[in-house]
Amino acid sequence: MDTHAAAVLEFESIRAALARHTESDLARPLVDALAPSTDAGRITLSLKQVDEARHALDAGEAMPVRGLKDALSVVARCRERSRPLEAWEAWDIACFLRAATALKTWLAARSAKFPVLASIATKMEGHDALRALLDRSVDSPGVIPDAASAELRRCRGDVVRHEHRARTVMDGLVDSPKYRSWLQEKTWSVRNGRYVLPVRLEMKGHVPGILHDKSASGSTVFVEPREVVAIANEVSEARLDAVREETRILWELTRAVFDAESALKRTADIAAWIAFTAARASFSREIDGMSPRVSDDGRLLLRRARHPLLVLRNAASGAPAPEPLTIELSASRRMIVVTGPNTGGKTVVLKTLGLLQIMFQCGLHVPAAAGTELPVLTDVLADIGDEQSLQQSLSTFSGHVRQIAGILGRCGPSTLVLMDELGAGTDPAEGAALGEAVLERIRASGALAAVTTHLGSLKTYAFSRPDVENASMEFDDATLAPTYRLITGTPGRSMALLVASRHGMPKDVVAAAETVLAAGRDGTNDLIDALRSSREAAENDRRRSEDLLESSRRAETEARRRLDEASKERGRLESEAEAETRRALDELEKAATPHLNALRNAPKAFAADVEALRKLVADRGALPSLAERRRAFLDGLKKDDEVWVPRLGQLARVKRVHRAEGRLTVVIGAMTMDLPADDVSFVTPPKVK
Repeated sequence: MDTHAAAVLEFESIRAALARHTESDLARPLVDALAPSTDAGRITLSLKQVDEARHALDAGEAMPVRGLKDALSVVARCRERSRPLEAWEAWDIACFLRAATALKTWLAARSAKFPVLASIATKMEGHDALRALLDRSVDSPGVIPDAASAELRRCRGDVVRHEHRARTVMDGLVDSPKYRSWLQEKTWSVRNGRYVLPVRLEMKGHVPGILHDKSASGSTVFVEPREVVAIANEVSEARLDAVREETRILWELTRAVFDAESALKRTADIAAWIAFTAARASFSREIDGMSPRVSDDGRLLLRRARHPLLVLRNAASGAPAPEPLTIELSASRRMIVVTGPNTGGKTVVLKTLGLLQIMFQCGLHVPAAAGTELPVLTDVLADIGDEQSLQQSLSTFSGHVRQIAGILGRCGPSTLVLMDELGAGTDPAEGAALGEAVLERIRASGALAAVTTHLGSLKTYAFSRPDVENASMEFDDATLAPTYRLITGTPGRSMALLVASRHGMPKDVVAAAETVLAAGRDGTNDLIDALRSSREAAENDRRRSEDLLESSRRAETEARRRLDEASKERGRLESEAEAETRRALDELEKAATPHLNALRNAPKAFAADVEALRKLVADRGALPSLAERRRAFLDGLKKDDEVWVPRLGQLARVKRVHRAEGRLTVVIGAMTMDLPADDVSFVTPPKVK
């Protein structure tokens, strides 16, 4: 994607806003590397992932990603420097594995609700053996517990035992009358791992031992007494043994991590992606985003879209939400030419269009309404803002020309071109001619394009091309305030004289300008005014139509709901009737069986009657279900049969049976009508003869 377009569209600010939502160190590199994709399948899958993460957030089920630290980058450094992991580094890896396992478990438990994310998480390995080794070997940052090995427990026990002996000896020396007068203070200390007494300088010869240090004033020397030297040596040796065992344990951990490095990297990559998706979902909620549909015919349709950075800035300042934008570009309307006064929001239209397209191809939700769909493009090209370059001694116009020339060399059928103030900065006639030629080249390339301009001839150009449409930014004539609404199909006016008059320009100057303008008037402004009036009338009609359509949709939804409830109620009643019939038949058979058994001994003259009675009871007990009887009834229907229509309370004569469609054409009195087969009953009411 074009880096210049990304810069002028402020995509870096989107990255920065997204980064504020990352709760895991692992996700930050993915935010930094965020770039548009041109793979439609990948974009669709990525958006589905964000959809699920957003649903989790909205349901109050935020994914547990906060504990996912970047704990594996140290592994490569250890390998390069041939050193073992530090205890705190091993602890970080253990914490990462616990967090990854918790995330995998959390998603597995919700696989029905979040199937896409859960399927990704299943690819994370459990690392059970490595986790068990780490949990046994490090139990808090920088600490290896005694339980890490039997040898470590023994060594540390020796340290404790020897230290106790040393303290006992030192306590005895301090309390001894022999040493009391030689000491500066009645205490002892440890310096560089050795046990020393604070001896007055003039008495140092009276304390046999090793001189280790001297105080800053020089009045005190620190002597290790001869009585404790051997014990202190044993303490030091035990400590060295413990350090050697700790190093061995850390090397064991390090080799295990080295062996699992590839699998750990896969787990970290998957966990990072899920954490990145959680950040995208959180960002989506902040901007009130949604997932656009991927267009399969190159159509670009934004419904009630808002510029995401304006959404964030307005929310932070308490200002109202920005005016939503609805815009469509497609095969039949590949280009729009937007005109209207300055400060009306024309540039915001271009930036919203381009920024949302880039966000979509990055797998981000966009702030828009349902029905939004966007194409997968190979590039977004933009000429927006001041292109002046002091370093290259280019004027603003020259800078724009250089940028436009680059765009013309790259635009094609799968690109979006955005140009702001086309033709400005030079002679209006030449600028208009150049602008029209540029638009014609873009149009011929097949690119989608949105262009802003003040040049009237480019409005005429848009009128004369079937796949180019005028649009304008609405402006309130009474208040001189822009409404920031885009009106498609109508070109805009600059409103320069009206604005000048309302802001203190002398009346005679404005009148003179109007005279000059009238002399050269070609009727364009009158046409624009007429179009605006027609557009407003059409817009009012459209709104009324939308209200009626929405009302009809609500009525249809309610009717479908009631029909569904009636269908369920009918099914319930049929099930109850079936159960009651079966119960009655079972009771009949149960009550009749003793009597039939008793009739076995009846005279032979009654044998035929007994058998007929037995067969009658058996046949009634084997009566088909209601569903089977209904199916048999419908299969046997033919022309001129009579059927009962319960909801009409009338008999009807069958005129035609449409078996494939499951419906009947029937005649009721003088009326012919079509009915679903389920609307007729095989049960004839008793009163109907």
